Amino acid sequence: MTNSESAERLEATFRRWLLGHRDRAAKRLGLTVIGEPEFGVGLRSVSGLCRTSGWEPRWLRVGAELASDVRAFPLVWTGIAESNAVRGVPKPYVLASTDYTDEFNGLQFCVRADAMTVIDGQPISSSRVLRHPVDLPDQWWSDLRSALDTLRATPTDRVKKNPAADARIRKVLGFDLVIPQQETVHGDLHWANLYQPLAILDWELWGRGPVGADAAKLYCLSLLMPEVAYKVYEVFEDQLASDTGRLTLLHVAAKLLQPAKQEFPDLIDPLHDLIGTLL
Repeated sequence: MTNSESAERLEATFRRWLLGHRDRAAKRLGLTVIGEPEFGVGLRSVSGLCRTSGWEPRWLRVGAELASDVRAFPLVWTGIAESNAVRGVPKPYVLASTDYTDEFNGLQFCVRADAMTVIDGQPISSSRVLRHPVDLPDQWWSDLRSALDTLRATPTDRVKKNPAADARIRKVLGFDLVIPQQETVHGDLHWANLYQPLAILDWELWGRGPVGADAAKLYCLSLLMPEVAYKVYEVFEDQLASDTGRLTLLHVAAKLLQPAKQEFPDLIDPLHDLIGTLL
């Protein structure tokens, strides 16, 4: 068996393991699985439609992380459930949760399931990066701005620290980039997490972060569609055009270069161009 075949077999086995935990978690939470499974990026999760005994719909997300990663980044592990503290923003709300540990291939994993309200509508994109034109009404953009303003004003003691990301940014820029002003941010605002009608999904990473980080990330992930990037900049110009906003754009663009190598190589040159312009 080649290394490629071995990796494929291991991935297929892990998928079955995740599906088993989806069924186990659903039973724990009194739910019946009725939808097809949707696997998350990097096979970190499996999600799908369920129903309660009273036939009420629920969206069940079951995530699995190495226990060592959960110990290192506990805020990420509890982010979805703790996002119930965010009010006045169109988003799913967690109604029940369960967590436990299990082993896979000799490694200890933490498994967490969150049963949430079901969001109507469709994601703007199937990927984080926007690669097609979008025709979103002015009201959608106004609602997005209002939602992020509400989020910015939400108090929280969730503070994300990622020394590895700081090191990657330092490697790209050649110097440390410090942004002293902080606010509450979603932390992973991209086009697959945005729905029409407006809803914002995937709240694992929310917490205190650089001012304007959400707008900056959405702008960077729109660079392949210049008209949409222009619209993002227009809606959030007061954040992105300030001195702090330019630093945040630099921070986000440099940080995105690492995943771009594997996930969206077509964005590498536009990100480098943006970094060059900002410098």
